Amino acid sequence: MKTQRKKWTAAAMAAAMAVMSLTACGTKATSENLFRDMNKRASEVDSLRMNMKLDMNIEAAGESVSMGMDFAMEATSDPEMSSAKGVGSVGWGGIDTSTEIETYSEKQGDEYIVYTKSENGWTVQKEDSAGMSTDIGVVSEDIEKFASQFELDKDLVQVNGEDCFQLTGTITGEFLSEFMGEDMLSSFAGLGLDEDGLADISMPCTIDVYKESILPARMTFDMGEALLPILEAAGLDAAECTVEMTFLDYDAVGEIVIPKEALEAAGS
Repeated sequence: MKTQRKKWTAAAMAAAMAVMSLTACGTKATSENLFRDMNKRASEVDSLRMNMKLDMNIEAAGESVSMGMDFAMEATSDPEMSSAKGVGSVGWGGIDTSTEIETYSEKQGDEYIVYTKSENGWTVQKEDSAGMSTDIGVVSEDIEKFASQFELDKDLVQVNGEDCFQLTGTITGEFLSEFMGEDMLSSFAGLGLDEDGLADISMPCTIDVYKESILPARMTFDMGEALLPILEAAGLDAAECTVEMTFLDYDAVGEIVIPKEALEAAGS
């Protein structure tokens, strides 16, 4: 009887140690496993709702110029569609102007149809698959290669009322350009900065990850120092530029409906 009891005790201890080992491995967060798991879970997302903000200040001819963008964005993977609504603003010499922005994109066969609302009404453009994509692409498939360049903060932060891990490090502009569509990239056109230009720079980045879902909660890019060489070449003196993307929810977007007026402009 004693021998049998010893066997049961040994088995129970072994099982307990195995459980503790598995639990420890499952709960210990590192930049490497957070990036890996975030990449995997993001690839399974069917839709997302997010907010994207850009704040930029430069010095030109002794005067301060500010630029801003604030977009509410939605995207679905099936059908492959996206929408963005918001405001673009410019301030110079004490005069502030703003423009409302509304755009929709959908994939039709091998083409992407882009509907954009301006002061003159709706315009429609067609782009081939090499030019753009409405794929929700929460994170780049290559994001894991940046894990070694990030450190995990010991304290959790709050985003949208939820606990989040916070990672700080450096990332390339190529990663950022994947989130910025043609509309946002065009705001840098006067500075000679496009997708190719972004690919050549690196910048500080903070990535907050929802603790429960291990999905991106917020990404903040500090582009100021990276833009300095380009701005100086354009005759500008200094820059502060921040891009912030906050992921509000996942798999909660219903049908994205393109306005009737936009479809009429396309002759649909």
